[in-house]
Amino acid sequence: MRSRYWLGLSVALNLLLLGLWWRETRQEAPVAVSSPAPKEVVRPVVFPARVMTTNIFIQTNTFHWKQVESDDYFQYVANLRAIGCPESTIRDIIVADVNQLYARKRAAVITTEHDQWWRLEPDLEIMTRSMTALEQLERERRQLLRALLGPEWEAQERASAPEQKAAGPRFTGPVLSQLPATTISAIYDAWETLQRRLAEHVREQAEMGRPPDPLVSAHLQREYRERLEHLLNAEQLEEFLLRNSPLADRARGMLQGFDASPEEFRAIFRTLDKAERQLMWATVTTPEAYESQRRQLEKQMEAELQRQLGRERFQEYKLNQDPVFRDTRLLAEELGVPPETALPLYEIRKASAEEEAAIRTNPNLTPDERTAALETMREQREAALRALLGDSTYETYTKRRESSSRSQ
Repeated sequence: MRSRYWLGLSVALNLLLLGLWWRETRQEAPVAVSSPAPKEVVRPVVFPARVMTTNIFIQTNTFHWKQVESDDYFQYVANLRAIGCPESTIRDIIVADVNQLYARKRAAVITTEHDQWWRLEPDLEIMTRSMTALEQLERERRQLLRALLGPEWEAQERASAPEQKAAGPRFTGPVLSQLPATTISAIYDAWETLQRRLAEHVREQAEMGRPPDPLVSAHLQREYRERLEHLLNAEQLEEFLLRNSPLADRARGMLQGFDASPEEFRAIFRTLDKAERQLMWATVTTPEAYESQRRQLEKQMEAELQRQLGRERFQEYKLNQDPVFRDTRLLAEELGVPPETALPLYEIRKASAEEEAAIRTNPNLTPDERTAALETMREQREAALRALLGDSTYETYTKRRESSSRSQ
């Protein structure tokens, strides 16, 4: 009983003390709000907000080139001037950008003789359209730059334009036009070295009364080819050789009138180039052995070309290699007869020439018999020509032949 009494008294006293403490803390709270100390506590809350505002301001003024660039060239120039860019630098930037734009436009429409690399002579109508388009694009380019930079920019461009090389390789087409300037310069150097060394060899041989040595020429060509293969990948190398190699020039001459498509020309060129490369790397040591290997490679080339072109087209190719046929085809064009007339005209001329040679070299004929045989052969030839060409064209043909005979 006594312990229960003291326990209840202790609880009551604790409750009384707790109530007094709670009342005192409620009375002191207003004083704490109005005292200076809490005011100092509030300040850090405001200060970070000001720091954040300052940081945002700094990020807004960070310079980016995209703030200057614009698809609108007039705005682009205005932006460059607004940031204090020197006029000479503005001119360089704008001229380079505009030139790049119009280079892409020219590549899309222009056709040069190097673009029609499979032809001996480019299509005149296509070339005319291309040149007209090129002139129009050049006028547009100059008008745009004049409007952007003022009329004086043209004088500055002429003053700073690099000297154009009069000779040497040309870098046209979608592949070669993208080559780096360093690669182009290295190719020019290699080409100039080849030309100089070939000229030196020809001069040295001439001084000794000798023709150029094919082995020396092959060695120099091999060094040049090795340099090209080091500078260019396979696609770039083929595009370069199609436009800038003596082999491609010879192929265009051989194929005149063959009307090869780009694909056919590539196939023919690859076959010829493969053989030429083998000759460059030939291990023969005498001109006679070199010539023997060349003839052997020619036989291999014919078999490969027949496989690639097909039998009928290959026969046309072979026929086109005959100088007499090429001359006959040109004659047919001059006479204005249909193209299909060229082949029978060639066959008449060829058969007549072979028969005439056989008559003249026949040891069993007397002079009178030989003369009579030749006269019969000529009568048969002229009758066949008249039947093929018609009277009017035949008369034109005979007049041209007589005129050509008198001029020789």
